Amino acid sequence: MTSGKTYSRSISAFTRASSALTLDSSAFALDSSAFALDSSALALDFTAFIRLLCFNFIFVLFLNYINMPYIV
Repeated sequence: MTSGKTYSRSISAFTRASSALTLDSSAFALDSSAFALDSSALALDFTAFIRLLCFNFIFVLFLNYINMPYIV
């Protein structure tokens, strides 16, 4: 009888530990999805920055062309 109680106690402790592990993994999955959202927002910011640089470069070339039309 004592070994049966010990066995059921160890099974319930194992079940509790595995459910805690499942909760930890779901929290980790939520953290990684938040990290993925952050990195995609960073990528969008980077592409907007590159677009702005390209626009500024073309705009400065256009202004130079207007001010000095003899340079083609």
